[in-house]
Amino acid sequence: MNLLKKGHVEQALWMINLQQYNIQVEKQRVEEIMSLIHQTDFSMYRNIQVTDELKIGEVAVIAGVNPSAIRHWEKEGLIRAKRNPENGYRVFTSRELKKIIVLSSLRKTVFFIESMKQLLEALETHDLTTIERSFKVALQKLNEQLEKQMNGLSEMMRYIQFCKMEYPPMLSLLHREKVGLPM
Repeated sequence: MNLLKKGHVEQALWMINLQQYNIQVEKQRVEEIMSLIHQTDFSMYRNIQVTDELKIGEVAVIAGVNPSAIRHWEKEGLIRAKRNPENGYRVFTSRELKKIIVLSSLRKTVFFIESMKQLLEALETHDLTTIERSFKVALQKLNEQLEKQMNGLSEMMRYIQFCKMEYPPMLSLLHREKVGLPM
């Protein structure tokens, strides 16, 4: 609203557009992870070779998260890394990478640590029903977020139209000021 009050209508609309794009990307990610869970062969992910000797930096890049998030999940007991006896570095297996990818996807849809532990147990035991239920909840939350955004956009457009009808000279002045024209 601050952008609108300052007369930056286009900037406000582009900001909303970016948020809509982010929801779309997250939805695609959740759907991609769901198909990943059904895969038995996990030797490749997004054209990256997956091995059972991945370092934390490699896992972070593949999963699209910061190494600090991985360390946090390890501290919470959600994942386990082995230690390389030669250098003490964390080493992750493809099984742990799959868990990290699931965590990275569902963390944005307000899953609590306890829920995540149950989900990862279901992943370990190949309980696809439980996993699919969790992903359906994640998709539902994204749908709710999208609906709220669309309602907000609708309200914002009504506000813009109201301002154009009630205060056309003011909007014109704001626009002239924005583009640097004299008043």
